[in-house]
Amino acid sequence: MLRDFIAIDFETANQEPSSVCSVGVVMVRDGQIVDSFYSLIQPEPNYYNYWCQRVHGISVRPVAAQSSASHRSCCLWL
Repeated sequence: MLRDFIAIDFETANQEPSSVCSVGVVMVRDGQIVDSFYSLIQPEPNYYNYWCQRVHGISVRPVAAQSSASHRSCCLWL
């Protein structure tokens, strides 16, 4: 079984691959979570598909104040 890994999860607002509305990252070392990161992101294009909202529960309101993915950079140092 893997004991050291990083898991990354993206959620999208609609059917467009560029419509990332959240990202979560978890770092596991020796089978234990040692670090995590979660952020809401304003999707591009900025509209929410009913079915996507049903899956992750993210809607326009909590994301409205967030910057878009094209204006945000995220670096992970391992």
